[in-house]
Amino acid sequence: MAYIACNTQWQYAGMGARCGLRYEGCTALLREYLPGWQQDTAFAGVELADLMRGLQIIESATLEADAERRARAAASPPGDGEDGRRIGGAG
Repeated sequence: MAYIACNTQWQYAGMGARCGLRYEGCTALLREYLPGWQQDTAFAGVELADLMRGLQIIESATLEADAERRARAAASPPGDGEDGRRIGGAG
């Protein structure tokens, strides 16, 4: 839930690449949502620091996946789609 709430807080570098989350925005959003979430027994005892640690793990994995995707795209011959087929052509 924390990641979904903070999904609008990405910072982008040149060429439109994500470079990390705006923690000040994430913290503000999570402080707003956390009291409501804590009403659910699944969130009993969960604190802001817990949510931020989990969010940072997901952020790191997302940035790593983005980097892998960019590396694959850079290694692909020009004109190839992600699945290896030529765009606009047959198989």
